[in-house]
Amino acid sequence: MFEELISKNTYKNTSSKGAVRVKLITLLSIIMFACSMGGCRKETPIFNTGRKASLSKIKSYANVYQEYDEEDLEKLKRFDIVVLEPYDVPDKKFLSELKSSGTIVLAYVSIGEADNERRYWEGWKPSDDAPDNPAIPRTTVTQDDSMFIGEDPGWEGSYFVDASNPKWHKILLNEEIPYILWLGGGKYDGLMMDVIDVVDEYEGYPDGSEMRKGMVDLIKEIREKYPELLLVPNRGFGILSEMAPYIDAFKFEEMTSAYGNIEGEPDYGKYYLKIDERGDRENQEEIDLLVSVLKKHPMPVLVLDHIQTNPPDEKMARKCFEEAKRLERETGFKFVWYGNSIDQDLPIWPFLALKKK
Repeated sequence: MFEELISKNTYKNTSSKGAVRVKLITLLSIIMFACSMGGCRKETPIFNTGRKASLSKIKSYANVYQEYDEEDLEKLKRFDIVVLEPYDVPDKKFLSELKSSGTIVLAYVSIGEADNERRYWEGWKPSDDAPDNPAIPRTTVTQDDSMFIGEDPGWEGSYFVDASNPKWHKILLNEEIPYILWLGGGKYDGLMMDVIDVVDEYEGYPDGSEMRKGMVDLIKEIREKYPELLLVPNRGFGILSEMAPYIDAFKFEEMTSAYGNIEGEPDYGKYYLKIDERGDRENQEEIDLLVSVLKKHPMPVLVLDHIQTNPPDEKMARKCFEEAKRLERETGFKFVWYGNSIDQDLPIWPFLALKKK
């Protein structure tokens, strides 16, 4: 409508100042009228349309979810690539300054489960760090929504999603991801997509294979809609081969050490190693599968192990770091390591190859 009104009221070339003034007034009137009719809706910025950031030279990585301050900013600047919680970033200036140091910045988004503190949740309330944007559609859900298959036993208030559900695709593609990118003012280089392992929960469901395919389709749709963004899934070994063509790196959380957060399990409430003194791994099948996929689809691996940080368990941290370096030497693929507590804090380990202050 807006374009039609302009085309019908645009004057031919003229050198008359009066005519130019009349033309400008007319165009302004058209714009005001079009806006009043809803034809002047502000386009939501999605992402910086420049080139996709390169991961070829990354040597350091941090994964931090907390309320960030200036001290955190100075620490984050020392890493080549970081993953942040977009709902807690104080402002766009924070991201601009971080990126000016050469750091690649990924925003966290869960695509395998819904969280009751996200914008799509019925009871969500805007905050200073995460204000609302009415220009972005907002579908709301509750824990009783039919697309949920159960609550995550390790995280209260988080619900596993049937990834084949069209409503979930719509929320992520058209609402949640645009909102996250808007929060960042186009500064985010990509997305770290969490809880891909939900596909393991689909086993035993009559339509489990369709639900599993839904996750692959969702990742493919995100890639198609946001081609300039780096896409980095966290785990998801059950569909690793299928999603590999659509991703730029792979995050391997709890590769060598982990924290037991499910009550009743043997290591509940403790940090523990997944490798014994002889070097035998309890997750060797995951390592083997990952390496086989990397041979067909070479990409960096961002390793995140969970380790006690208060006080810091430097012995465990170094063992995990050295294990990542061993895999890098033996496979020829890049394994970039970081370790923090289950609270996703920001320790600086002395053996990391960080940028100078």
